[in-house]
Amino acid sequence: MNDEPKYLIRKGAYWYRPDGQGYTIDPEQAGRFTRAQAVQFTYPNGPDGPRDGLSYVLESEVPGANPTASQYDKLIEALRPFARLRLPKKPQGNASFYSIYHKHIEAARAALASQEASDG
Repeated sequence: MNDEPKYLIRKGAYWYRPDGQGYTIDPEQAGRFTRAQAVQFTYPNGPDGPRDGLSYVLESEVPGANPTASQYDKLIEALRPFARLRLPKKPQGNASFYSIYHKHIEAARAALASQEASDG
């Protein structure tokens, strides 16, 4: 098993997907790269050339990339007011954003149900 730290590659508000195949707004769906790979991707014009808005960030420093229990608890608390909302059956607008939103709302619903069951 490789314990080498992993990096996510960012371009603006987007993250590179695995193998640099497209972009995502969700850090959980982003690719994980070694430092050497991250440097290679983020310096497309050589070490002295322009970086074209690319940078790399250590996975542990990216909010939402690998949430800890306390981060997850904060997310659940932030989503609590929305957890009982009805979601539309079909995405409207950005389907990628909808799928991420839907995933977190479903997680909030499940966490609230579990918490209510254990409190009850």
